[in-house]
Amino acid sequence: MRDWNRWRVGILGVGVLTSVGLLASVGLLASVGCTPAGPTTYPISGTVTYKGQPVPAGNLHFDPDPRTNPKGVPVTLSITNGVYASAPGQGLLPGDYLVRVQAFDGKAANEAPLGEALCPEQTRPHTQPAGSTTLEITLP
Repeated sequence: MRDWNRWRVGILGVGVLTSVGLLASVGLLASVGCTPAGPTTYPISGTVTYKGQPVPAGNLHFDPDPRTNPKGVPVTLSITNGVYASAPGQGLLPGDYLVRVQAFDGKAANEAPLGEALCPEQTRPHTQPAGSTTLEITLP
């Protein structure tokens, strides 16, 4: 009889431990879904033209201004046929940025995947508000 009681206690103990482990796992999974998404970013989109024509290919580098936006996060967006847009949820944090504009002719070559540069890289300031923004860039 003593062996039977020991076996029952052992099974009961495993059942309790399994239940506790299951509850802990469910609690952990539930808390993963409730984690904060991080700071809110805001969408930015627009057009880039060079000498009145859409820029075929290029990049916009939004670099946080280190003097006024030291906690900002840099963002790079691609220009295609004169248009750019941030992906949903991957826009800019509010603050001041220095925007580096790289414009190319879009005719890919071995050493130049975006083609030849249309003009030297240009930098200009941009202040991102807490909201969606359209920024039109005209290169001379």
